[in-house]
Amino acid sequence: MKYKHNILILLSIFCLLNCTKCNDKKQNKDLLLLSLLLNQNTSIIFPRGIIDTEFGDNGFIKDLDKLFNLNSVSITLSDIKIQKDGKFIVSGIYNNGILKYSILIRFNANGSIDNSFDYNGIVIFKVGDESPENTYIFIQDDNKILICGNYLNSGADETFLARFNSNGSFDTSFGLNGIKKIDIDNSTTVEKVKDIKINKEGNIIITGYYGNPPSNYDIFIAKFDSIGNPITNFGTNGIIKKVITSNQDYPEKLLILNDGKILIGGISYSGTSNYNIFLIRYNNDGTIDNTFGTNGITITDVNFSLQEDILNSFIILNDGSIMICGYTKQSGINIPLIGKYNSDGNLNSTFGNNGFKTFTLFNSSAIFYDLAIQLDGKILLGGSFDNDINLNDSFMLRLNENLELDESFGINGIFTNDVAYTLEQYHKNDYIDKFLLLPEGKILILGNYNDINNSSSNYILQLK
Repeated sequence: MKYKHNILILLSIFCLLNCTKCNDKKQNKDLLLLSLLLNQNTSIIFPRGIIDTEFGDNGFIKDLDKLFNLNSVSITLSDIKIQKDGKFIVSGIYNNGILKYSILIRFNANGSIDNSFDYNGIVIFKVGDESPENTYIFIQDDNKILICGNYLNSGADETFLARFNSNGSFDTSFGLNGIKKIDIDNSTTVEKVKDIKINKEGNIIITGYYGNPPSNYDIFIAKFDSIGNPITNFGTNGIIKKVITSNQDYPEKLLILNDGKILIGGISYSGTSNYNIFLIRYNNDGTIDNTFGTNGITITDVNFSLQEDILNSFIILNDGSIMICGYTKQSGINIPLIGKYNSDGNLNSTFGNNGFKTFTLFNSSAIFYDLAIQLDGKILLGGSFDNDINLNDSFMLRLNENLELDESFGINGIFTNDVAYTLEQYHKNDYIDKFLLLPEGKILILGNYNDINNSSSNYILQLK
């Protein structure tokens, strides 16, 4: 679908003026401005749900270790972000068979390696004994690249922040020579950071969980200034620890609202295989926002049953409401779902069935892992489904505002791909992990597939 350029301008201005509820949208604002530049004297184009064969190798990027001639056991990617100039950065772990290192890789918009980024497009570094876990990215307005992750210190997990200049070199004005080490709780052996954002004041906020296996895991939020020093009046020395339930709590994502409040979503395990969805909101000063949910927290059991209700991602809509995606388990089958909460944390009873909409797709299990909203209000969702040989395939769909499939996308509203077979000519599991909606009407996807040895590998795919 196409709209004239003056409509694009009006839509962009409307979004900039009305997306006031979430400061996380500042990167989206940059994308909208870039959209205006890219679409001068043209039309706005929404994706059709087909592979962009001009990107990478027939639409895909794979075999990253081979691209860099690395003698590696594996490269595992965990995040993807786009710069204002259209280049994009991925982060993850490089395993050489002995140690694990954190990596950043930058690509040009067409999927080729950006050789101007550090050493031939890739940054490889190690924190502590090794960097064994996922890393997550935030690209600052000045194009510096901030990441968070975990590293091993004498066998125990600890957390780190690192900042890089736009050319891939360490920003030595941050932390100690570009790295800030953090111990969330020195009495626990597990710390897993899950997301990172920067608020309007330039402060850095991260969330994750910590604990001692196999006992309870609780969530944490930590806040730092622009050079990595803890904001000491936020919680205790910059760290807040919170118990949602008495068992295990796992945050998945955090967003910063325009008023500085912090919204975190994830899952809580209350025992007996019962996982529930939670949302929790804090004021900018770290106090709980009691105007949200019940004492600042909303916990949802979708089916009121002792099964799994999983939140994988969420976004803030223009009116301040919250849309989540994930799945609920019913009779052993994963049923993909989306849900909508009002800005006060209560379910929107007018949305779907009492706040949730489930989907019966492919007559099999399916999961939504990520979602986005187009400028025209249509909803994009990506994930995986069980195919007819009991393996997972990647899929993406688009919904009209009435929550019905938009048949102008893909085939009858759905794009599917057996990525492992497309790339390697064998059938294995694959799924879409996360995706970015680009201003020129394309979708940049980070996914995962199993190789012929059943080892996990990543793929990057672009749709148009």
